[in-house]
Amino acid sequence: MKRGVAFYVIVAAVSAGAAALAHVWVRMQVVELGYEIAREKTAGDQLAMANARLRIEVEGLKNPARVEQLAKEDLKMTPPDPIKIRVIPPVLANR
Repeated sequence: MKRGVAFYVIVAAVSAGAAALAHVWVRMQVVELGYEIAREKTAGDQLAMANARLRIEVEGLKNPARVEQLAKEDLKMTPPDPIKIRVIPPVLANR
C-alpha cells in the first residue's frame, strides 16, 4: 500500500514541477511578446512621423507660388502673350 502512495506522490510532484515550468515559460513568452509589441509600436510611430514630414514637404514642393518662382528664375519662363493663346475645342465622341 505504501508503494502505491509513494508512486502517486512522485507523480503529483513531477506534475506540479512540469506545471510550474510551463507557467514560467508562458510568462516569459508573454513578456517577450510585450517587448516585441513595444518595439513595433515605436517603429510604427517613427514611420508615421516620417510620413507626416514627407507629406508636408510634398505640399511645399507643390505650392503654386514655388512652382511659379522656379519657372521664372530657373527655367526663365514668362507668361504667354494673350494674343498667341489658341483655344482648341474638345473633340466630341459622338461624331
